[in-house]
Amino acid sequence: MPPTQNSRAFRFAHFEADLQELELRKRGVKLKLQEQPFQVLAILLRRAGELVTREELRQQLWPADTFVDFDHSLNTAINKIREVLGDSASNPQFVETVPKRGHRFIATVEAIGPSAQSLSPTRSSAETLAPLSESHALTPETLNQLPSPQRSTARFLFALIQVMYLVFYIAALAQFDRVQDILAGMQPDSARILQAVVLLSAVLAIPARLYLLSAVSFDYRGLGVKFRRLFPVLALVDILWALSPFLMLPILGIELAFAATAALLYLPFAQRTLIRMAYAEKTAPAAGLATSNTNLIVKERRMMKATWEGALLAESNDCVVVEGNQYFPAEAIKKQHFAPSQHTSVCPWKGTAHYYDVVVDGKTNANAAWYYPQPFAAAMEIKDRIAFWKGVKVES
Repeated sequence: MPPTQNSRAFRFAHFEADLQELELRKRGVKLKLQEQPFQVLAILLRRAGELVTREELRQQLWPADTFVDFDHSLNTAINKIREVLGDSASNPQFVETVPKRGHRFIATVEAIGPSAQSLSPTRSSAETLAPLSESHALTPETLNQLPSPQRSTARFLFALIQVMYLVFYIAALAQFDRVQDILAGMQPDSARILQAVVLLSAVLAIPARLYLLSAVSFDYRGLGVKFRRLFPVLALVDILWALSPFLMLPILGIELAFAATAALLYLPFAQRTLIRMAYAEKTAPAAGLATSNTNLIVKERRMMKATWEGALLAESNDCVVVEGNQYFPAEAIKKQHFAPSQHTSVCPWKGTAHYYDVVVDGKTNANAAWYYPQPFAAAMEIKDRIAFWKGVKVES
């Protein structure tokens, strides 16, 4: 069901917010969010898709007789909400800021009943805004899911590893004469080759580490894809440098050298896991899930029309019904009322949804229509078809 002012619990993406208990959970795990940021989040959830002005938030949360730096307090609350949700101000998935005006919750929001604890682990039957609803049932897939720490923690640990490698490389280059002597003592016949490998790998790896460090520091959202491409080469270099403790054999001793090498051999895979935690990529579902959802696709032969503010947006007798939503053929829409939006979201079995703003007589209904230009195989029936929400009336 869509969110309402009276709803006491909401689901969005992997999160559940219980407004009665003041609890926010992710996949059933309670997250730490202070009362004031939670109250701001609750207001945004109740009015999902609408712009909530700063003045409205001030009136509801900071009474006129309260002496407080309102701007600072609100900005702090919004930042804490983004932190716990793993959101970004520059590329928001949940909380959008309209400069000098207010904030808007832009993700799919579903009212789930009087209490978040009463949730059923079944998939929602209605989509609203290309929802991210997922089952919380304990399945082989959920058992294999990665932990869900705060993104800042995963990013910090990843950055720390990059700094460690940079220290390794710079220290080796600064003491390269000693490295040459150690390698000559260990492997006289192949010392020159080993020296060249150490020198070349360090020189090439330094810019790569600096790139990764800057990307994770500035929260570059494409880092997950970039790292996946770099991983085979980086893993090879990291495994090579995992042997570096043996260059300090006289100091560490054989036991500590082996222990340090074992730990360093784990780091390439630790980095990959941290990146997956911080920059999760949405992928197609397992075949069984895709197959089960094909039963939800129904052809609609009645004449259907979509209207908003008295204007006809689309009309067709060739709609496709998916999860309770009417998907109109692209040629059935009145294009003068549609403006491209930059917003996207991901459905686990349909793919990435793109959006249109609906514009009528100068009024804009942001992200009120969506479509799937490249759906997954299970949802090919709705490729390029348009569906509506946010007050757009769809009726026969």
